[in-house]
Amino acid sequence: MASEPDVESEAAPVRSHHNTNSTYLRGADIMTYTIMGYDPKTKQIGCASATCTINCTRFHMPIQRGLLPAYSPTGGLLMPQASSSYIVPFKLLDLMEKGASFSELHEEAKKDSNYLISQIGLVRSNGELWVYTGKDCKDVKRHIQGPDYIVMGNAIASDAVFEAMAAAFEASRGKKLHERLMRSIEAGRDAGGQKDPKYGHLPELWALVWVFDGTEKPLVDLRVDYDVEGVAKLRQLVDDITPLQEFYDIMVYDTEKFSGLWNSEDKNLEMKLYWRDLAAKKGK
Repeated sequence: MASEPDVESEAAPVRSHHNTNSTYLRGADIMTYTIMGYDPKTKQIGCASATCTINCTRFHMPIQRGLLPAYSPTGGLLMPQASSSYIVPFKLLDLMEKGASFSELHEEAKKDSNYLISQIGLVRSNGELWVYTGKDCKDVKRHIQGPDYIVMGNAIASDAVFEAMAAAFEASRGKKLHERLMRSIEAGRDAGGQKDPKYGHLPELWALVWVFDGTEKPLVDLRVDYDVEGVAKLRQLVDDITPLQEFYDIMVYDTEKFSGLWNSEDKNLEMKLYWRDLAAKKGK
């Protein structure tokens, strides 16, 4: 893997940095910063991302293959950003399912007319990583590849954003993967986030955190399609909704137990959250 372009061995002790700044700018790019990660202990994989582009999920950002209802040996999570063509993720995932190497995936990506203005990250179900940054993506563009994560972005305020995201992920080892991913994009936001030559700082209007654990459903699947403070809103969702996961699992796997929880005002976590927010709204 280490011999392939833009790829570093999973076990590599030193992070690889790839900075390809240029003065070339294009309009209509999806200006995004993303963290993709793998937890060797739990085998969970996931990503978190933020951008000024509203409803960004409809651009296949991100996209998975072979992770549901169980991990496939050729499964993975792919994040296309900047001006990646809509069809490229499907072509790459098709090849990945056939066992293609990262070099072969890269060669396929090069065939696309938007190759030089695209940025693509991939984490496989076994934790292997690959990332590419086109030289004509909007500045500041860069990626950092660590032993179990990728930080990447384009149209970013400064290199400090990338460094802050990587540092936050590394500093939170031992935490749950979704929390580590969340802290990383919060660090990116706090370090300056996105920047545009015309508008200056760009708000994070869309944000997402997605984590898989090899079971029939995503472990965490939360997004904000539009909010003036998208990352802050996503944090609220993470803090409020992830504690409900066990509650909802009981609904599927133990209907009798769930009936008892549902009929208890003290143990019905869904209704307690609703009553809390309804009271707060009425109190405004």
